[in-house]
Parts: sequence; C-alpha cells; structure tokens
Amino acid sequence: MDIMAGIPEAGVALIKKFEGLRLEAYPDPLSGGKPYTIGYGSTRTKSGGAFAIGDKISQAEATELLIEQIERDFLPPLEDIPNWSSFNDDQRGAILSFAYNLGARFYGANNFETITRVLRESQWDQIEAALVLYRNRGTSVERGLLRRRLSEAELFLEGVPGEYLSPPGQQFLSGILEDPQQYFDAQADTFEPGERIVSVTRPFMRGDDIAIAQKTLVRNGHNIDADGIFGPASSAALKDFQEKNELPADGILQEATWATLLAPEPDLSLELETELASNLDDLDLDLDLDPEVEPGLVLGLESLDSDLDLDLDLGPDPLAELDPVTESAPATDSNTDLANTIAELPDSGVKLIKTYEFGDTPPEDGADELLLEKIAKVLPPQKKIPNWSTFNDNQRGAIVSFAYDVGTADFYETEGFEALTRVLKDAQWDQLETALVTHRTPDTSAETSLKRRLSEAELFLEEVPGESLSPPGQQFLSEVLTSPQQYFDAQGEKFEVGQRIVSVTRPFMRGDDIATAQKALVKQGYDIDTDGIFGPASKAALEDFQQKSDLTANGILDATTWENLLVAEPITSEPITPEPVTSEPEPDLGTLPVIPIGEPSSEEVVAPEAPSEADLAPAKWILTLQKDTVLKLRPEDVEQLTDAEKQAATAGTTYGLQSYAYADPVLGDFNGHLKVALQDETIKGFNTWFVKGDAVQIVTEEGDVVYPWEEQQATFVLKVFRDT
Repeated sequence: MDIMAGIPEAGVALIKKFEGLRLEAYPDPLSGGKPYTIGYGSTRTKSGGAFAIGDKISQAEATELLIEQIERDFLPPLEDIPNWSSFNDDQRGAILSFAYNLGARFYGANNFETITRVLRESQWDQIEAALVLYRNRGTSVERGLLRRRLSEAELFLEGVPGEYLSPPGQQFLSGILEDPQQYFDAQADTFEPGERIVSVTRPFMRGDDIAIAQKTLVRNGHNIDADGIFGPASSAALKDFQEKNELPADGILQEATWATLLAPEPDLSLELETELASNLDDLDLDLDLDPEVEPGLVLGLESLDSDLDLDLDLGPDPLAELDPVTESAPATDSNTDLANTIAELPDSGVKLIKTYEFGDTPPEDGADELLLEKIAKVLPPQKKIPNWSTFNDNQRGAIVSFAYDVGTADFYETEGFEALTRVLKDAQWDQLETALVTHRTPDTSAETSLKRRLSEAELFLEEVPGESLSPPGQQFLSEVLTSPQQYFDAQGEKFEVGQRIVSVTRPFMRGDDIATAQKALVKQGYDIDTDGIFGPASKAALEDFQQKSDLTANGILDATTWENLLVAEPITSEPITPEPVTSEPEPDLGTLPVIPIGEPSSEEVVAPEAPSEADLAPAKWILTLQKDTVLKLRPEDVEQLTDAEKQAATAGTTYGLQSYAYADPVLGDFNGHLKVALQDETIKGFNTWFVKGDAVQIVTEEGDVVYPWEEQQATFVLKVFRDT
C-alpha cells in the first residue's frame, strides 16, 4: 500500500529496520507472553483486537497495520510537539521511530525531561546525547537500542546545517566500535595516544593524540600534515604503514596499530656497528672488536676500507645513519625528474590550461613543450594538500589549473587563500565554487577569469556525488549570463519577477519567480505545472510562447521574454491543442502501448506489421511494484528530491496506467526510470510519476507482460498522428 501523506517515510523505514518483520504472531520478548506481536511490532488488529499465537499475515498486511497504527496512535500526539510543523521529513521520521519504540506520548512525560527540553528549545547539538539516554543500560538489548538511538540521531541531523552525528556515533554505526562502553569512552574531550580508536568521520576527528600519530607517520616517510585532524590523507598514510607492518590495512587507528606506531624506535647505530664488527671479523683480521663499539669507529672503518680496498659490507650509507647532517644528496638527473613530473600531470588540468592559454589558436613550435615544463613546476607543492592522495584526476587537474593561473604554486595555507585552504582541508565541496571564484581578476579580463574559475569548479565537482556547479555557474559558462555581475546577482536566494535569467540547468532552477512565469504560461493555455521548478516542460512551453511572440525561441527567460510574458493577455479558451497534421482519423493515443525508443541505426529500419483493430481497442495497463521503491516527480536520485517530490511505495502495490514511456527527447533515457501516467488516481495531486525500471512490471488486463520485455531495446518506427 502507499505510505499516506503526512507520514514520514524515513521514519517508517527506520521502524521496519529495527522492529524486523515477523509474519506469524510471537510472544512479547520481555513478558514471554501477551501482548502477542506480529508484523513490524504490531500488537493490535485493524479492528483493535489482540493477536493470538498461530495468527499469520502477509508482508503487505504488515505494512498496512504499521501505517494505520502510526496514523491512528502516533501522529496525533506527536503533532502536539511545539516545533513539529517546522521539522523536515527526516526529523519527523527520527522522532516517530523513537516514539514507536518508547511511547507516542513521551513528550513532556516523566523521565523524558531531557529529550523534551532539546525538542522544545531546538538544541540540535544535544539531540544525540538526549536520545542515547534511552537504551536500557546494562541489559542484553543495550547494544541494539544504542544503534537505534544513534540511527535516529543521524537521521534527525541529516538536513541540519553544521550538525552531524558525533565521530564515536558514526564509528559505532559502522561497526568500528562494537561495545556501548567504547562509544561513551570515546566521547571524552581529550585523549592520550592509544586511548581511543580513530577513523575518518564527518566532521573529521581531532586531537593531540592524532597529531602524535601523524608525526610518527611523517618520521616514517609519509608526506602529511601533523595538524591533529584525521582526514583522508592521514588514513591513506596509515594504510601504507599498516601494510608495511603486516597489520590489517584499513586506515583505522585501533589497538594493534597504535601499539606498533608508538613502539620505541630501534637503536640503528648500535645495529650498524655490530654488523660492521661482524664483517671485519669475517676477514679474520684478528681485530678483537667488541660488539658495543663506539660510533666513531664507523668513520675509521670506512677510511680503512678505502685505503686497503677491503670491499667491506658496511651496510646502506653508514654516514647517513650516524650523522644525517653530513649526508650528501645524491646526484640526480634533472631532465629525468622533469620527465617524471610531466608524466604525473593530470590530463584534465593540462587540457583546461591549454584551453585558456591557447584558445582556438594552435600553439607555435615548442610552445606546447614549454607550457608543460611550466605546469610541471606547479605540481609538487600541491602534494602537501592533505586530501591530494584521495583526489581523482579531475580534482587534481582543477587545482593544478588554479595554481598555475594565480601564479602561486604553494597557495595552500598561504595568506590570502584561507577560504580555499579550509575548503580543501575539510573537504567542504559544497563551498568549492565560492572559494574559487573569490580569486578572479577584477579588471578588463574579469569575464575570462570568472569563466576559468567556474570551469575549474565544474571539473573538480564532475565526479563528486550530489555536488554540481551552481545554476548561475552553468549559465555563465553556457553564456546565458554574459557579465560577472549577472552571475553574482543570480546567486541570491530569492528573486523578484524578472530579476534573473532562467534556463534549464542540472539541478533545475527553482523559485517563486519561476512559479509566477509558469502561471503566466498556464494563462496562455499551456498545460504545465506551476511548481516553481524550471524543467524541460516549462522550457518547451516557453519556446512555443517565444515563437508566437516573435521572440528568439531559445527557452530562456531573459529580460525581453519576461517583459512580454508579464504583459501578455490571458487566453480564456481551452488549452492549446495543435491541429492534426494528417487527414487520417485521430486515434485515442491514451490506449496505445508506448513503444520504447532504441538507439539510432544506420541500417534500414523496417516498420512492424500494422496493428489490428483488436490491438487498438481500449486497453488498461497495470503496473505492479516488484519491490519497495520510491515514486518521483523527477528522474533523479532520491537524496536530490524534496519530500514533496517523492512518495514511498511498497512491493505489491498496483496502479492502473493511461500510458508509460522509456525516454524523452529532452531528458533522454530518464536516468533508468520509467515515466508513468496513472489512469484513475493522483498522488500528492499529480498523476505523472517516474519509477525505477527495475522495480516494476507492467501487464495488460489480460495478464500479458509488456514490461520488462526481452525485445524492448529493438528499434521501431513511431508514426505520429498529430502534433504532440
């Protein structure tokens, strides 16, 4: 069944996870008898009666019981919490899970003073500490309840800016910490080396103990900062150390790794002297050397070896071991070093630099090689950036391009580059674009300078999940915006009508001004949603309006289009329906199966046999969900959608369809989704939704499977009967 409006789906998922599913009634774990429980912790039937041993239900019935119980017994008292209306879906879901486990009317009750205060005062920095109080300390269920409380805290804080689950909380949920006491011990403010387990969390773990570990890694030859912040660079160095010391290479500072890392360093000079003494004894020189000889003897032995040509095995560079200050740097081939550095250069960065250095003009003879030599000088200083070893080629390329252009190869931690340094150190990729565009040339080359910074940001974020260049940044690079001031004006949070240029970007642009434009288009007879999201449907309607208004039909809301749209007289007749372009009878397109669109083929395409009248007879398709999934208003990942744009649905749910499609000329293949139009119902006021293709089956009323279909990738000819 559908999860009903107002019930936070994230909370339902959390309840299902921790309650578990039992399809046959079982005794209460604490009493060993009544109340008998079934499904996802339900103790009452739909009619309010009790379950008995031997009762059985299906998974769909279990979900139905859960939803009805939440709606009937839990939501009404939870809605009395003062801040409930301002909570997002994740926050409501977390509190719903807590209430389902501890009682719907916990708020304001005895023994719930702390969580009541935290919720009432919006003290989100204390939500984790408040929740973990309720874990049945010292019992066999403490570990499981602590995991549930931490999962609720993590869900609650997911959309709260600047707040995260504590590092020990993250470690407990990931299994790095296994015992509840370890979790609470790890919440202390300061630690001695080896007193806690250290791993990469968000935000990064910090402390003097971490700085000591980093200094030890530096002494072992690892190029990292000993800043007391344990990030990806420290983890990578630790993995290498663990591998070399035959420890599990997981990048986690646990007991065995701490012990090896903090072990006293051997007295290398004594070992070397003993080896030298043994070598001389092998020559049978009868020198009667004591194993604990003075360090100065090594220098004399080296002189003896040189004078007598004894070819003594003195080990690797004894002078370096005993007196590093006097060590002479080995001679190196500078040309080889340069060639090696050039080979290390990220291709994406070199390509970006060449784009802005040469443009469309082919470089003169030797210019390309000279440029590579210049770029090679920029690369070594970048390796001190803590996260450098974890960067992909695009990220390294973006930073190399930046360092080359600003003329400061060692910009990291340099005065004037504090913001970018912080972003790179703490992996704050959502702030990268802002940090980069700060360093642009504010003169006649401002436009090119901003475009270069935005190109670097776009390259850096290309493979970062959930991050992309801002819509104004995309518009500036595509020259929809033409001046730096337009770009910065467009970064505002709210806009008056006509205050910015609007176009299709990824993610889509949003705002009340867009909703106003959409309403104006609806008044002109266009059948589009007025949801304030500017996507392909809005663009197509706008292009048609522009064409009919003798404007440039580019689907971009610029100043001229804004002006014409806002003064256009509304059309009071029915929505625009183009006239048929053929004289053939117009079929009911709502009853035709949607044919999947395959890849274009260079071979001759043969149309399938024309359908019979029986094939064209009105038919109804039935979509059945094969697994729990999410219906979406846009074919994006779930985390990129607002609560209003998604609807959870459970396996076994069925819908009657008007039509369905695999692809769209603008959106392409829908990112692995099907687009379906529901026949007799709406969800959240909409009847058109996207759903993952691997989660559904579509059949006719007669039971014939039409999706998935083994030939759905075949190429067909689609005949268009009218403008559509």
